Amino acid sequence: MKQTPETSGNIATCLNCIDGRIQFPVLNWIKICYGIPFVDMITEPGIVNIFPNDNEHAKSSLFESTLEKVKISLNIHDSDIIFLVGHDDCAGNPESPQVQENQIKKSVRNLKNQIKDINPSCKVIGLWVPLEKDLFYDSSLKERYLEKNLADVDIVKNIKIILEL
Repeated sequence: MKQTPETSGNIATCLNCIDGRIQFPVLNWIKICYGIPFVDMITEPGIVNIFPNDNEHAKSSLFESTLEKVKISLNIHDSDIIFLVGHDDCAGNPESPQVQENQIKKSVRNLKNQIKDINPSCKVIGLWVPLEKDLFYDSSLKERYLEKNLADVDIVKNIKIILEL
């Protein structure tokens, strides 16, 4: 679907973890902060650890597969902004917040380099989503989250930009 003037700027690409606790908060944050109604979501466990520019990941089939999905979003949907998301309590990348923030920085730089020939003006933005460690493991937190739809309140307000290129 090539964009028309009516849809231009309405589609973003989001490389997000598969963790369901952060899906809606990130989508809502993108809508609120950037006014983008449609998001091509590409998910993998611990996705911020796929793109750091090191030999282990640069040639992996997961790296290549994810990059191909990004290219579809950029080429076919004319997305011109990519969000790369890391979060607390990640089962797919169980590193400290500091380690993950460094992975996000490296990944944003590498991803920007990978897509420069497709869309040199495309923004790549690394996000960090803090979570309460016991979310969904502590029954009172789970009830509070589900009853009050805290995806729109507690988590969204705490999402922060780590690096924007």
